[in-house]
Amino acid sequence: ALVVTLLSPVALIARNAVAIDKTSISTNLGVTMAIGAGDETKGGYKRTGPEVPCSPTPPATTVTDNRKVQCVIKWYLSNPVKTLKLAFYKSEFFWSPWSGLLANGTMARNPWLKISPTNNMLKTESGAELVTGPIGKVISWGWILGQVTLLFYGYLLLRRGDLISRLVVNSALSAVVISWLISIGTIGDHRFRIPTMGLSLMLQCAAIWNLKGKVSKAL
Repeated sequence: ALVVTLLSPVALIARNAVAIDKTSISTNLGVTMAIGAGDETKGGYKRTGPEVPCSPTPPATTVTDNRKVQCVIKWYLSNPVKTLKLAFYKSEFFWSPWSGLLANGTMARNPWLKISPTNNMLKTESGAELVTGPIGKVISWGWILGQVTLLFYGYLLLRRGDLISRLVVNSALSAVVISWLISIGTIGDHRFRIPTMGLSLMLQCAAIWNLKGKVSKAL
């Protein structure tokens, strides 16, 4: 999983090298960052309010993608409090469930949504009240906080092993955190955790397995 995650960007770089003669992973980074920044937005695709102001650098007459990147970074540095709030919201969106009250992202084509118990409950009035009410909110937040807690707990457990184990878990957590930080710097979206999901699940399963063993001993 780690090798695939690290090598996947090579295909994007090769595509851009042929198509636009630029060895870069993305040519719309500035556009993506602009969507997730601003005074009134929460950092998701469903942005609200005006975008970060950005004017072209003379003698250019249009705003380039690199220029948009500079404008957004400058806005972040000039608005630290708003930046922290956006980081919180984007983290919430990144770890949000696929469905339910706090779900936030571009997962409309996710096959799971066709059989999701949460989506089926929304079809009835009582089910919709449950999902969108306080109980649904508590469950969704429990899901988000549980994922993050199990992620780091599993990491701390597995890094107690030998040198190879520490190398594996350090690499796994690094890939997950980098993906998380990229989402914070661009757009908050639960789809963005899919590329590193195998790694996060490995750490979370290790934590669950350890807790299961402790519960079994206690009983």
